[in-house]
Amino acid sequence: MLKTDPAEYSFQQLVATQRRIPWDQVREPRSLTLMKGIRQGDRAFIYQDRTFVGTVRIASNPYPDISNDDPRYLVVDVEQPVALPHPVALTRVRHDLQETDLVRHPHLTVVSVSSEQFALILAAAQVPAPLH
Repeated sequence: MLKTDPAEYSFQQLVATQRRIPWDQVREPRSLTLMKGIRQGDRAFIYQDRTFVGTVRIASNPYPDISNDDPRYLVVDVEQPVALPHPVALTRVRHDLQETDLVRHPHLTVVSVSSEQFALILAAAQVPAPLH
């Protein structure tokens, strides 16, 4: 799951561009550690305003953020944004996500979601079939 602040860059802006973009500005150490596990071809939720609003396809493996001199900072490219038919507020699925960093460490901008949790959120959004 990738968290965004709509005041800086919203999911709606991503949908409007319909192109591959770098997902950067990840700075927290735990988020950077999780980002290392992201792989090209993965699907990720976009989370903003405490709501799952859509998904993106991860278009690259993590690579160094060239906009920063610190080699710890990473970027992944994202593409193919798909809005969820019914955005899912965290309050609707919080009980099922109690053991995730999203609930335990809400300041993180990258959070790992298991395949079961991914399916649960898709079901709550009333997505008829898995997104690939």
